[in-house]
Amino acid sequence: MMRIWQSCLTDPFANLALEHWLFKTLTQPSLFLYVNAPAVVIGRAQNPWMEANLSFLQAEHIPLVRRQSGGGAVVHDTGNLNFSFISPKARYDKNLHLDLVLKALQRLNLHAERNERHDLLVQNKKISGSAFRETRENCFHHGTLLIDANLPLLRQALAVLPHRIQTHAVPSVRSPVMNLAELQPGLTVETVKTALIEQFCEHYDLSGVSTMNLNIAALQNPQAEEALQLYQSSEWIYGRTLPFQEERELDGLPLTLVVENAMIVDIQPRRPEWVHLLNQAYDTAITQTQLSV
Repeated sequence: MMRIWQSCLTDPFANLALEHWLFKTLTQPSLFLYVNAPAVVIGRAQNPWMEANLSFLQAEHIPLVRRQSGGGAVVHDTGNLNFSFISPKARYDKNLHLDLVLKALQRLNLHAERNERHDLLVQNKKISGSAFRETRENCFHHGTLLIDANLPLLRQALAVLPHRIQTHAVPSVRSPVMNLAELQPGLTVETVKTALIEQFCEHYDLSGVSTMNLNIAALQNPQAEEALQLYQSSEWIYGRTLPFQEERELDGLPLTLVVENAMIVDIQPRRPEWVHLLNQAYDTAITQTQLSV
């Protein structure tokens, strides 16, 4: 049975876990909607140190989250609506999903266009980005809609500190952004959410369908509970990072840190006074040791 699901939670880890549970269990095209408290969310194959201002996040108590889909880094807050179209693979259609979002915006007299990266643009500025995941059975297409987000926070959270990192991790494509509320002052997340629900129901002819609200009790499902533990773990957030090398200086001398699973596994050239850095967590080592960029 097709359903519309809505999270009553704003914890980004919890909402990823709920999405994971729905992705694993739904057998009909469905729509999942949620709003997160401030968080930076990076793609599955991204390097956190290249994507986010980690010291700023720590100071502001903003979590870093790694999702299971690809794509680039985004900032979520309560002025941003997150959507997830979940579907069996045989009925999965990225273009259809973007059309549903575009038509939902048209209901509100907001006109956007897509680009080749599946972003949605207004006045050549990004108001929505998308990411995808496919398995043999199911697929999902999830994305963001900037409605009344804190754009200064977004820019500061993604203001990456200087680095000299070499990696095969997927870099974000930086784009100018804007809020839909700039076009329609007073526009709210709830208004856009209602339009998207109406468009989804109209397309699938779901007259009278009710929205299923998910609260903290839904996380007691074994699949959701297991996913929540994974997404909250440092092994997933940092340890999942692809191997990389970074050029730095210590005691005025150049060195190269070789990092795997977020641990320093080698230093080139090898010097006795630097050996203490080996097998340390990369983030801890560069924080506690005076390594200049």
